[in-house]
Amino acid sequence: MEQPTDQQVEESRRRLRAILSRREFVAAASVGALGLAGCGSGTSPTTPVVPTSPGGIPSGLQSVTGTVSLPTGSALKLTDLSVDILTQTMPVSASAGFTVGISSSGPSLALLLDASGNGVLMSIFDPSAASHVISTHTTAVALLYYGMNAFMFPAAAMSQILALIDGDPAIAALDATIATAVAADPHALANNATPIGPAISQALQIMVG
Repeated sequence: MEQPTDQQVEESRRRLRAILSRREFVAAASVGALGLAGCGSGTSPTTPVVPTSPGGIPSGLQSVTGTVSLPTGSALKLTDLSVDILTQTMPVSASAGFTVGISSSGPSLALLLDASGNGVLMSIFDPSAASHVISTHTTAVALLYYGMNAFMFPAAAMSQILALIDGDPAIAALDATIATAVAADPHALANNATPIGPAISQALQIMVG
């Protein structure tokens, strides 16, 4: 993939700062739009989620397939993992694939869980995205997304913010920090591993000041 020029990076960050300063952020905050349903979703589907049989996709959600990418050195076994999103806990296959239902109305948070139900990695699944992956890179994006309170915006703005965060080169250092930490300790995020917090702060400072 061709690396963006310094000018392109600065323009991308200018757009990100402009979105984050818009009036709709204040409006959203004033009504407490903290759509973290069950620590799962950054948005709620407009169509009611109706549970189906165990392992099925609830009615009202858009079925998508995705893949898990564990950091090099991780001792986790793929078939011991599952993806938790919007009332679903779906298994990961030996080939790292999974199928889940996501909201068609905006981005939703997906958590990668180990065999004991502990969180390992995360990702924000955008219905407009071409693919859905859970990795240390997507975890870095998700941490910055929440660090910027992006979940408090209208769905269209959430998607714009996700794309801008994902394409920013500042993600690389945070991604590498998370990869090293999670390879050493699968529960590094939950255990507040020492390097991760400062790496998040540094990325936020670089990207939005």
